This record gives sequence, C-alpha cells and structure tokens, in this order.
Amino acid sequence: MNKQASGALVPAPRLRVLALAGAVLAALAAQTLAAEEPSPASFAAYVPTAPAAELAAGKPLIRVHRGAAASILDTTPGHEAARRVAAETAAESPRLVVEALFLWKKPRALSPAAERAALFDTMLAVRSLEGIEYFSASRGRREVLFKESFRVAGPGDLAPLPDLARMGGVERAAYYAWQKDASFGGVVYKIAAEAAGDAVRASFTNETPIRYSIIPLAGPGGLVMRFALVDTAEGVLFYLVLAAKAEIPGFLAKRVEDSFTNRSSAMFAWFVTRAEAAWAAGR
Repeated sequence: MNKQASGALVPAPRLRVLALAGAVLAALAAQTLAAEEPSPASFAAYVPTAPAAELAAGKPLIRVHRGAAASILDTTPGHEAARRVAAETAAESPRLVVEALFLWKKPRALSPAAERAALFDTMLAVRSLEGIEYFSASRGRREVLFKESFRVAGPGDLAPLPDLARMGGVERAAYYAWQKDASFGGVVYKIAAEAAGDAVRASFTNETPIRYSIIPLAGPGGLVMRFALVDTAEGVLFYLVLAAKAEIPGFLAKRVEDSFTNRSSAMFAWFVTRAEAAWAAGR
C-alpha cells in the first residue's frame, strides 16, 4: 500500500496500472509528435534541373569567386538554411570565395528527427577531423589536411577537451577548436552549429591570425567556413562556402584557391564517413 498526497492509501496494483497507463500515453504522444514531422522534400525542389542531374550523378558543383564579384554566389540551393549561408557571406564583402555543393545519398530513411540529430552531431565531432586527407594535385598524392583537431576552452587555453555531446533535445552549440593543418598551420576557430526544421547550419571562424607559411593571410575573423546540411528525401545536400575577407596577394592566390577547394572536398568526404556510420547505427 502507498499513500497519496492526501494521505489516503493506494493499493500497489493500482499504482502499477497508473504507471503503465502513463507509459502508454507517453509513447502515444511521442508517436504523434513523430507523425506530425513532415517527411523531407526531394533535393530537386531546391536545385535547378541541370545541376540536380549532375549532383544525382555524383558530380559536385564547385565554384571559385574572386574580387568584387566574390559575394555573388551561383550554386546556392533554394532552401532557407542555404540562403542564409549565402546572405551572411555576401554581407561580409569577401575577396575570395569557394562555393561547393554535394549530394550524399542515404542508404535508407530514418525518422526526420533522427536524421536531423545525426547531422547536428556531426558538427560536434571536431576530433574526428584529425587525420582526414585530400588529394593534392600539385604533389600528385594524398595529404593529411588536419594534423591536429580538438575542442579547447578558448584561444588562451589549448588543452585538449573531449567533443561536446548533444544535451537532450538541445540542437544548438558554440565552442572553440584548435586545428593544425597543412596550409595554415595552427589556428583556433570558433564553431557554431544549429539545427532547425530539416536542416543544420554551422560555421567555423578563425579566432587567431592565419598564415600561409610565414605570410600573413587573415586576421581574426578573416576566414569563415559556413555549412548548410539540408535533409532531403534522397539524401543530404551538403552546401559549403569558404570565404576570405582580405585580398589575397597575387602570387598566393592560386595556392589559396586550391587549398580552399581541397578543404571543401575533404570536409565532404569527412561528412560522408560520419553520416554512413550514423545511418548504419540506425540513429
């Protein structure tokens, strides 16, 4: 026997029935909420016919924009998350932009909520960027992009910290990361990520100066890499825009452009690895 708040005794069997009824109601509520989430639209709803055919065939769309016209982007998917990435980039009047659009095809469909959570969690897994590779056309071989990559407390404290973990249903995060890469050396970035509806947006902004070898390239905030991961019926549209605000010296321009392009392809390859693992786990 157990007491109610009023002091009256409640038989144990009745308590078990009430607990079971509560569990059933909670399960029904969860099912109803999941059923109310709309299924993702086709990726063709966001991309014109010709580029959609290229993406479906496994061909990425990569564009380089320079000078005064660098903020005029032309592969932006017609989705709010991607349009915000383009608008935020244009507002900064960058001098060099590499714009890349890829399509990763899902092996199967999960629930919309599970798919969004998997995309968001990818942007918290900064440690997994360590060791990712890209193909260097100039050297004719594969190279490691990030020799080191881990979360830190901030520019003044570079002690490695574990990756953040998503807390319950919260799908917004901001943190710092240290990355040492083949082109720019060691840099602290501020990373922000947010999930909304059927998409996840994220950004990497340098908090410390960037050099190419010994040549200054960008002051704090001078290099921004933005993402829009759009969940669709067939797969995930991976939209990445890498922008440098300062004018790149002419003798370095081609090298920096190549570095940006290599970085775009390497980031997509990293995303594919993470997504395949998440979908295989049935998340």
